[in-house]
Amino acid sequence: MSPDVSWEDLIRTGRPAARHLGVRVNRAYNYAAGYVRDGSSVAFASRHLFVEDYDGMNVLFDNTLPISYSAPSMPDAVVAVDLTLTGGVYERERGIAIIARLQNAWRAARGRS
Repeated sequence: MSPDVSWEDLIRTGRPAARHLGVRVNRAYNYAAGYVRDGSSVAFASRHLFVEDYDGMNVLFDNTLPISYSAPSMPDAVVAVDLTLTGGVYERERGIAIIARLQNAWRAARGRS
């Protein structure tokens, strides 16, 4: 069952944002994982009647970006790191592999400058 959360208020990350990175997502476990666009995660949770539950599937992060960010999902590197923190074993492994791929691309680009 999908959470009753407006994605307009969240910047997707973790599993909800991982499909475009080639990470298979188990649709049986749909949940919200995102950065709150405005305000705090505590205020967002209160508005949407979320309660703190360490075994729950919804993960909220405070948005600490120093700039306004309008994209629907966080950048790939952030999504990959969040997969390593919030996913299952498969998602953690894929997150680590994506981070390694991004790091290699960064090194190659620096070598060309």
